[in-house]
Amino acid sequence: MPFAINDRVTHSSFGPGEILFGPFDHAIGSETYLMKKEGGKAVLAAASFLEPAGKFKVGDAVSDVHTKYTVKGGPFFGPVYEWYAITSAADGIDYQSNARGLTLVSPAGELHTVDGVTYDLTAEYRDRDGDTWRFAEVNGVIRGEMYGVVVTERSTGLSSVIREYGPLTRIAD
Repeated sequence: MPFAINDRVTHSSFGPGEILFGPFDHAIGSETYLMKKEGGKAVLAAASFLEPAGKFKVGDAVSDVHTKYTVKGGPFFGPVYEWYAITSAADGIDYQSNARGLTLVSPAGELHTVDGVTYDLTAEYRDRDGDTWRFAEVNGVIRGEMYGVVVTERSTGLSSVIREYGPLTRIAD
């Protein structure tokens, strides 16, 4: 299975890690990767020893554009997407969700300060052109999308949104 840079993986001997580079040909195999272990040390890893790791862990707080959930099970790897069993924080109902539509809720809280201005990740903001933005923390970076599009690792960073579209004004709840 080919992996991409920044993919979370589990090595059968080294345990969890993240792909830094690859694949490339090496004496240990034709599909070799440079993997960063959890402790920060990089090792060579043959693809045959790697499995995809889940994007989330059981108990993680996650959200989509509108609702917060708690991960109850998974990951379940289907033919195309990684799936999770989740429970809505609002109504307690269990659902299943594709990992691509979910983002990890910041364990440090929902408030983030940029250049002295505090932004609430649970709120919507309007930019100078009248477009509506929502933000979420994705892999440690605050990112945003307009008009309810799901925030992913490819979304625009909060600092860039402020610089290119600001000022941002919070929309009253």
